[in-house]
Amino acid sequence: GGAFLPPEQKPKTVQILRHSELGILIFIATSKEPVCPLTISDFFGISKPSISFTLKNLIKNGYLECKPSEVD
Repeated sequence: GGAFLPPEQKPKTVQILRHSELGILIFIATSKEPVCPLTISDFFGISKPSISFTLKNLIKNGYLECKPSEVD
């Protein structure tokens, strides 16, 4: 598993975000610790596959980075 963090560099182009994507970004940005997909899934009450799909899009568009978890 990995931890999701805001990227170190800003995205090169700005993409229009869905409400769910914005909510996830706010959740991650305000979290005191890196979060994993299961944490996000539990918090929002959304299935883990849906969260994973959204996270992949956010990473692809440069809004998130995934770093290996030090705990795993």
